[in-house]
Amino acid sequence: MLHRGSQSLPEDAKPKKSDWYRLAVQAGGSVVETIPSIGDGGVVSYKYAKCLLDDAGHCLGVVGMNVIVNKIGQEVVSTALNQGGYGMLINQDFVVMFHPNPGFVGINAADPAIPIHIFVDELRNGKEVLERPLISYRNENAVTFFRKLPNGWLLGLVTPKSQFYAGMNTMAARALHRRGSAKSSALASMIL
Repeated sequence: MLHRGSQSLPEDAKPKKSDWYRLAVQAGGSVVETIPSIGDGGVVSYKYAKCLLDDAGHCLGVVGMNVIVNKIGQEVVSTALNQGGYGMLINQDFVVMFHPNPGFVGINAADPAIPIHIFVDELRNGKEVLERPLISYRNENAVTFFRKLPNGWLLGLVTPKSQFYAGMNTMAARALHRRGSAKSSALASMIL
């Protein structure tokens, strides 16, 4: 077994008994992805594996790769935080993978303790959630969006309602002010 030097395998490691090995053999040469694991220090990783077959279709061995995805999740969460809201990533099994509240990570999004649980049925049915009201985990009135990503994960963004609509309120106020000024000018020209 080849292994990256900076990690250590437990002495009792038995790859042939692991899910990734078993799933790869069952897949008959297709690449498989395991359910993510959340390890020490919140490290989130996926294992990808493929069974290598000989010409007769017999298993020669299994190659696997552990992919750490923390940087992606941290970027999603921090980008949205910079805008006053927050982001999250939920995997294809509806497990919260990244969220600014670490207590939600690793929990199924359908859990009533997680505010977005109210959208899970729609998301399971393939619907997008666009500009929907939500009381956030911070207990704020918020607007939320969810979109399915090509890998089956869900990207969620939550923005405080006041901040989301602030730009529109400013534009509306400017438009009304301009419209009012134009009417006043037209009225003044008609009188004079």
